[in-house]
Amino acid sequence: MKELASKSPGRATPRLHLDDLVDRALLSDAIAGGLVSVRGEGSLRVLNYTARATYSRVWTRATRLCRGLVVDDGNRVVARPFPKFFAPSEPDAPPAPEGVPMVVHEKFDGSLGIAYHHPDGGIRLATRGSLSSDQAEEATRIWQERYSDVRFGEDITPLFEIIYPDNRVVVDYGSMRDLVLLAVIDIRTGADLPLGCLDWPGPVAASHEVGSFADLADHVAAGAESAREGYVVRFDMGSEQPHVRFKFKFPEYVVAHRIVTGLTSLRVWEVAAVADAVDRGLDVTTTSRRLRMDPATVEAISNRTPDPVDGLRAGLPEEFWPWYDAAVRESRAAVGRRIEEYESLVRMARSESGATGGRDFAEAALRLCSERGLASGPVFALNKGRTDVYASIWAAHRPTGGGDRPDR
Repeated sequence: MKELASKSPGRATPRLHLDDLVDRALLSDAIAGGLVSVRGEGSLRVLNYTARATYSRVWTRATRLCRGLVVDDGNRVVARPFPKFFAPSEPDAPPAPEGVPMVVHEKFDGSLGIAYHHPDGGIRLATRGSLSSDQAEEATRIWQERYSDVRFGEDITPLFEIIYPDNRVVVDYGSMRDLVLLAVIDIRTGADLPLGCLDWPGPVAASHEVGSFADLADHVAAGAESAREGYVVRFDMGSEQPHVRFKFKFPEYVVAHRIVTGLTSLRVWEVAAVADAVDRGLDVTTTSRRLRMDPATVEAISNRTPDPVDGLRAGLPEEFWPWYDAAVRESRAAVGRRIEEYESLVRMARSESGATGGRDFAEAALRLCSERGLASGPVFALNKGRTDVYASIWAAHRPTGGGDRPDR
């Protein structure tokens, strides 16, 4: 029997209480404010930061720690994954620690699997946002089929990458169906334990030798390995606190992932909207402001010249092309119809007023737009020949709702 003993062999270790991990009021406010979701199943709950926390960049101790945190009905911590971590370029990323051991592992393109002891007995796996997601249930099946003789104490949390063909995002792992060991976390401290302490017979995230943190950043920026997702860098902060992590993703993966993740129309809209702005000669600053998009995302898409839409398509798996092409057509058609409508209103207002501007044009434009329930701003902008108005029209057709695939 393969087993990792509890850190206190021979006696049960009391489980960490949620109140000892995060301030109760802070967590309650995060939940009430929609920054942390709580999903229950039986006597267990899983706490996970929400898209609102991500978009609003509200990274408190509560939102950072709730990244698949599993607790029981007594608010005792059953599983503790590593906290939210960032790419070095993100504004919320901490500085890279100096004079601290650094470990670099491959970043896999699957779902995070959080192993825990279920109250009914046996080991199960959760994902960040659910105890019973498709990925969690498949991971549990894999565990039961291959690793049911692996044991570990209730005071640690083994973490895995869940990989199987139906869970593919961008990177193709072929027929692989397995759990890749990523980390073993001490629930009390949040610190990493050595991977070797778990007698794990399955695959383990490969480590890589790099010269320095800066060398790795340069290597990833060069995009030399676009067939992979990237790397995770871990700084060993000792045995009494969580280790500091950073994620690096190859540029090609980042752009492709924004389309493939969740297969949402929002991701396609971004690329098509930026491509239209590029064709009209708008710069990154104007485009990001008019489309209400992050400038870094606009720049990454616009750099895929001469045609960002075709450039991204070429890097996608063939099975995604039909959906991608249809989504691009639908997005362009909807915006095109609205542009034609506004251009028609400009011609009508000019015809009625007998001029290209002035009070008569304004009165005609306002009346025509009011009759059709349309905002009048684009008509005045088009009449003045302002090309940035096209990006504003695209912004008005931004798909609503979420778009990120859950439980990644």
